[in-house]
Amino acid sequence: MNPNPIHVDAVYSAQTEFGRPLVNSTFTLALVTGLSVTDISQNAINLGWEEVRLPHPVFVGDTIYARSEVLSKRESKSRPHMGIVRVKTVGYNQDGQVVIELVRAILVYKRGHVPPHTPHSSGGNDIAGATIAHRRCPCAPERSTSASRNISWRPMP
Repeated sequence: MNPNPIHVDAVYSAQTEFGRPLVNSTFTLALVTGLSVTDISQNAINLGWEEVRLPHPVFVGDTIYARSEVLSKRESKSRPHMGIVRVKTVGYNQDGQVVIELVRAILVYKRGHVPPHTPHSSGGNDIAGATIAHRRCPCAPERSTSASRNISWRPMP
């Protein structure tokens, strides 16, 4: 938890240029990365993030959408059954404003090499106060689907 008052103190944040609490940027990073998992990295291992930018703040009540694009791919030199993929993901709020842009690298199993697993539910879950609502992203092309999450916040007692 980030104890910076801009995130947790409504009275303090009301006196800033933003006028209300900001959602912690690392939560935004995790949320937008998570939105891309079903379509991009369900059976992959995250290797890291590059070029993370936060051009617009995220506020409590915002609905965040994400759109991802594969930038490059190559075979892994040390794991012949895997490859490395670079992906650019852009997160938008409900008004279409870009709130985060990032590039990440993931280690992906090649076809036929994914370990067996038990499928899990993909909707209606509540994770860290962010309710998952599967809807089409208005910022995505017609053939693209994505999840969105509405950010709710409860002040600490």
